[in-house]
Order: sequence, then C-alpha cells, then structure tokens
Amino acid sequence: MKNKEKHKRLSKAKTTIEQLALAKDAMPGGRFDEVMADAILALQVLKDPKANIQCQHERAFDWKTFYEKRLFNFGRWMAEAMERGDSNLFRDLAETIDTWREHEPSPDKRLAAFFEAVRLHESPPELTPTQAQNYKAGKVSPLTVLEIITHMQAKSVVPQNLDLDAYNNLAHTVRAWGKTYRVKICGCSGRPNNRDATELKTKR
Repeated sequence: MKNKEKHKRLSKAKTTIEQLALAKDAMPGGRFDEVMADAILALQVLKDPKANIQCQHERAFDWKTFYEKRLFNFGRWMAEAMERGDSNLFRDLAETIDTWREHEPSPDKRLAAFFEAVRLHESPPELTPTQAQNYKAGKVSPLTVLEIITHMQAKSVVPQNLDLDAYNNLAHTVRAWGKTYRVKICGCSGRPNNRDATELKTKR
C-alpha cells in the first residue's frame, strides 16, 4: 500500500487494532481488506485461545461468543450474496485472497510501535486488582510520551540511548502522530513537557 493511501486510511481507521495493522502494512489495500482481517482474526482466536486479545479488566467479556458471532455474520454475508446472485462479489473476494497471499509487507516500524504502545495502554496484559477496578470505572491515567518512546526503544526501532535533543525531536514526532491519529497523549499540544526531560534523565 502506498504511503499516501496508508496514512489516509490510518486517519479514518476506527480502532487501534486497525491502525496497527495498517502501520504494519498487513493489509495490501483492497476492497475487502477489513473483511479478510476480521474473519482471519476471529478464526485465529477461536483456534488458539492464546491468540485472544484479552486482559484482566475484560475477563467478564465472552470473547469466544463474540468471535463466533463475527464468523457467523461473515457466513451470513456470503449466503446473502449467493441468494441475490452476486457472483461479482466472489470474484472480487477471490482477487483479494490472491492479493493477500502475494503481499509483501513494508511496515513503518516506528509508527507500528507507536500504535502498539497505544493498544497496550488501552488493554494492559497485566493489572493489579486496583488497576482493574480503575479501568472498569474509566479511571485511566493518560498515556505519556515517555511510555510510547520507552516501548519504541523496547522494540529497537529507536536508539536505546537518546540525548535530550534526540528525545525532544522524537517526542515532537510522537505528539504530531497523536494529533493526526486522534490519540490522547499527556501534554500533546504545545512545547515538549518538561516532565519528559526530567523522567528521561531519571531513567538514565
């Protein structure tokens, strides 16, 4: 997918998972990209419970039933196309499958790490009981630039040792992404937060 088209779709994406897939260039950019991604994810989760995207504060949610319904809706969508004789839909779907099979991703690794950090903040893999209660109540501390950059460093997409100028330049980029892709980040507007620089020095 061309960068211009990718960023256009990133701006319109409704979920962080979709944005992450676009940043990783997992979808080649066709008519049925979202349909393919949705169906494949549902199938993977149902086949392998370990692939389930879940965290402690979401345990009450019945993910198995959720994804079973997604696959049911996919099957119903195809059955309705058969009923109305929409053979073009299946030709287009077959073309999409071929495109996906031949697609060689060209990911934007830094942007993908950015959306991974956002997703981890939305649904942390581990929570203390108090944190779980806060998430259920909607009392979540804001995502910070430092959290995002630390995750980018953990993914080795930016240097481990950043001097203050390099950190501030990267922080500016992170804030710009937050504004462009509607991600709420602590201190997203204006000059870099002085706390970022202080935390960076403390961390080092």
